[in-house]
Amino acid sequence: MKLNHFQGRAVVAAFVLSALTAVSASANCGISGSSNPQAYQHATQSFKRMQDKLQSLRAARALASDGPEAGTPTIVGLWHVAFLLDPNGGFSTAGPNVFDEGFDAWHADGTETLNDIPVPASGNVCLGTWTQSGPLTYLLKHVTWVYDPTNTTLVAVGTITEQITLDAAGNHYTGTATFNGLDLTGANVFQMSTSIVAERILADSQVFQPTPGPAPAITAVVTPATLTTSQTSVVLDGSGSTGVGPLTYFYSVVAGGKVPALLQSASNPKATVDFVNGAGTYIVQLTVTDSAGNTATSQPVMLTYKP
Repeated sequence: MKLNHFQGRAVVAAFVLSALTAVSASANCGISGSSNPQAYQHATQSFKRMQDKLQSLRAARALASDGPEAGTPTIVGLWHVAFLLDPNGGFSTAGPNVFDEGFDAWHADGTETLNDIPVPASGNVCLGTWTQSGPLTYLLKHVTWVYDPTNTTLVAVGTITEQITLDAAGNHYTGTATFNGLDLTGANVFQMSTSIVAERILADSQVFQPTPGPAPAITAVVTPATLTTSQTSVVLDGSGSTGVGPLTYFYSVVAGGKVPALLQSASNPKATVDFVNGAGTYIVQLTVTDSAGNTATSQPVMLTYKP
């Protein structure tokens, strides 16, 4: 995690404002809702999902059966990690305190590589070294450079120190990270802390899935919603319906009215209603299905035929 990613995070500014002003440093580590709302929303959702999963496992006392392999667990492997700004301490803070997200590879030779979510131009791949400090605890250190806002002038050197605790199954870890920066004279120019939560990415045939965001709303909308006409048929239009991917359309007759003839196709949002049973009221509604299998049904459409 490069310390020249710090810019654009209001909470971070509260920790390091005077220091960044003193060195005029580019501070672009991590992400923010204002500078990169899509990445920020994804990181927030990732943390919430990992947090819920880990808390469920703890509550069920199922961690011991969740390990990637038999034997003593190890930090070595590939991890999906979220960094949290939590000035009040504790693991459970979510939402706007999410600071960064990444894929973190811990190598057996004691080195580590993090690919985090800021834009690649800001330097989103960086290196560290680690050692095991206890049976399930680890110490990780990154060293990195801090440049000015133009990313051309070196102004400081950064050190990120992580204290990590691996769960007994070896599939999750939590911990803290401390960020320190010294300018080129050796003076301390910033310091801050985050908490960390991570889940192991297993070497299996499953495609890594991004954390789902809010599902797009599926709606079934028909125009006109009501109609009185002297025409022998009418065309209903469901093209205002919404959902995930391509939609399929099915118009059906609702009990309580006369039965029309329906001319329709599953791929066509429009259908023709023929008033084959003479004058009176015909009631029709539309059911929409999206590519994710979600369905929605419209309000009944009241069609009155008066020749």
